[in-house]
Amino acid sequence: IQKSVLSTFLVACLLLGLGKTLRTPTRFRWWLATGLSVGLLSLVRENALILPAAILTWIAGFPRNTLIFSRRDRLRAATLVLAGFMAALAPALVRNRMVGGEWRLTTAQFGPNFYIGNSAEADGTYQELIPEHGTPTHEQADATAIAEEETSHTLTPGEVSAWWTDRTLTDIHSDPARWGRLLLQKVCLTWTNAELADSEDQYTAAEESLVLRFLTYMFPFGVLAGLAAFGLVQLGSRWRRYLVLPLLLVAYTASIALFYLFARYRLPLVPILALLCGAGVMRTLQLWRQRNSPEVRALRTRFLAAAGVGVIVGLLTSPRLVGTCFANWPDISVARQRAVTEFNLGLRLWDREAPLDEVEPHFAAATTWYPEYASAWLFWGRVLVDHKQFADALPKLQQAARYDPDGADILQELGAALLLAGRPAEAVDPLVRSVELDPSDSESQYLLGRSLHLTGRKAEAVVPLQTAIKLETNHIAARRLLAITLDQLGQSAEAEEQFSLLLRQMPDDAPEAELIRRRLRKARSPLRKQP
Repeated sequence: IQKSVLSTFLVACLLLGLGKTLRTPTRFRWWLATGLSVGLLSLVRENALILPAAILTWIAGFPRNTLIFSRRDRLRAATLVLAGFMAALAPALVRNRMVGGEWRLTTAQFGPNFYIGNSAEADGTYQELIPEHGTPTHEQADATAIAEEETSHTLTPGEVSAWWTDRTLTDIHSDPARWGRLLLQKVCLTWTNAELADSEDQYTAAEESLVLRFLTYMFPFGVLAGLAAFGLVQLGSRWRRYLVLPLLLVAYTASIALFYLFARYRLPLVPILALLCGAGVMRTLQLWRQRNSPEVRALRTRFLAAAGVGVIVGLLTSPRLVGTCFANWPDISVARQRAVTEFNLGLRLWDREAPLDEVEPHFAAATTWYPEYASAWLFWGRVLVDHKQFADALPKLQQAARYDPDGADILQELGAALLLAGRPAEAVDPLVRSVELDPSDSESQYLLGRSLHLTGRKAEAVVPLQTAIKLETNHIAARRLLAITLDQLGQSAEAEEQFSLLLRQMPDDAPEAELIRRRLRKARSPLRKQP
């Protein structure tokens, strides 16, 4: 079951509990059920932890003129909401203490997620901590590795989260105005009409479903938001009674804006908006049936005002209109979202070792929808290299490098493909650039040394090969090539040392072991050492 399905169901349970409390506020079991629903929702969506504050605010201002609800009853209701909330979270709290040794309500991902959504480079959408490491497994491991590298000691999950939080706060304090604009941008992204894809987009799915296609293009999020605003204004004097609904909308929007956005993150807003939308529709039908009565004629101004508010809200959800107000507004076009889906479909098929004729069309579609999609070009090239179609792979990798000229991994892949295609001279430049961008990558250092060796620049090849070995002591290929290069340069003592170390790293019965022994004997020959 996807988390989005669970979160929608739990929001519906929350609204059911709130509806029951409105009808019979002194039946306190429904307050307990409301708190339990919020707690369970918080286990699925961590940002829902803010919702009890909205509910307690509503309880504190409960309309006395419409319901008999004493101060003592309010205190009891608030206590039961908190009790239900903590009852849902208590098992996770105990489990986190037993497994991780820390008292944590949910996960320890607050810090990394806070950084992704609020760093100096953030635009409100998801950005990988390390390129091509966008899976949850990679994200947690990368966050830990980066934090431990910076602090030079092992950290607990809580300490990792705290380190990322401190780093984010440093970025925020360095430019508060930028962060303020970013928060406003994320609020606009939350309420935009576009459906921002995570790994799969709604628009591609709509191609296979008539119902979904109709709802996507004729009844998008912006229409729902506009109708909800219309319904909210139509509540008139009853607004305090239903104040909990806009409070929940504001609180949940704020919780999303604190981090980053995917369309599925805002899905819990939909049931709340649907209720307000329904209120507006029912009120309109009621007014239509009584359109000739004097009371209804007096309400025409309010009705027109509500309609105007709804239209304005609907217009403000236009990504093109709102996007012009922000300098770093991300690309949330339909084409970009469809490209993401095709790209991920191609990756999944490749991971399952599907035939090339099944995998390649998805990468082709991704780059057709979004030609600047460097990752799609990169993995298309990797798939072709994997199938030894080097001539076809090179144009794809060159396109990836064109759209992301500072991608060290892309340049490394291009250099490796050129080597495999028998074009080492052309491989040197992209590999030099890759090493400049990421000097800590042992494979790039090795490939650069190899390309220099194959082009006859053996003396220049020594340094990157030595660097590759320093970065990765057990890099057998780099040590082998370094030993051969030193031997060819006449540096017999250094070559002998590398051959000896190479033999220690290889099993005695390895196919190359005997060849290495012969090279070692040759390096030790006194004839080789004479001037």
